[in-house]
Amino acid sequence: MPISAIDAISPAYEHTKQQLFHPFRAEQWAKLGLVGLLAGELTTGSCGNGLPKHPGQATAGGMPRIDPALLVLLIALLILIGCVIFIVVLYLNSVMRFVLFDSVIAKRC
Repeated sequence: MPISAIDAISPAYEHTKQQLFHPFRAEQWAKLGLVGLLAGELTTGSCGNGLPKHPGQATAGGMPRIDPALLVLLIALLILIGCVIFIVVLYLNSVMRFVLFDSVIAKRC
């Protein structure tokens, strides 16, 4: 018979204490922190970026003259680099979620 969520709290708490504090291992904390960061588990949930907005400020001078073909090439290159970085981070995020899950089960990272 499955246990209730309330009954699962104390075994989970004991598992966490054993994994993180008995014995205390700084390298375990560092590895779990890195895996958690790469797994995307460290989000804040805020919707703003916290930067103040100053709508009245403008930059001095205008934009320099740039060849339109060079500008299009630069934009296409930035989009391509952004897509490659996105795919690499997405892959790392997916793999690290499984590493984090396995680390919790095995009590070692």
